[in-house]
Amino acid sequence: MDKWSFFGGFMAGVGVALLSPFNKRATIVVVGVCIFLVGLTGCSTTGPSIDAATATQFQPGVTTEAQIVAAWGKPTIKQTVHNVSHLIYVHQHTGVSPVAFVPFVGAVVGSVSYQSHTVDVVLIDGKYDSLNEQNVETER
Repeated sequence: MDKWSFFGGFMAGVGVALLSPFNKRATIVVVGVCIFLVGLTGCSTTGPSIDAATATQFQPGVTTEAQIVAAWGKPTIKQTVHNVSHLIYVHQHTGVSPVAFVPFVGAVVGSVSYQSHTVDVVLIDGKYDSLNEQNVETER
């Protein structure tokens, strides 16, 4: 259980404790809304996860595009200008804490995280030349 699932459950418990002395119907509504909001939480992942360390198997001037695609799969983007090609692999992950969906509280305590890993394989005349890698991580 991550910290956000625990916090969402805690907030649901607080809502029940605060409203139960007043109105049973209100308590049911609060519990239902909290369960619904926890169900909205989640994450999204797109693109292949590439470990650039495995590029050591690629030999400059020898390894072909077909061999790279066989090892890593189809690239997210392929660009070719004259005799230079770029096979670009992009892996992205976005996560949202359950608290982010709670009105007013979510604006202060909720968080959204984003990670992106991009690997650009450069080919000259269809043969491996070099590799560029970029990682981006943010959290709000």
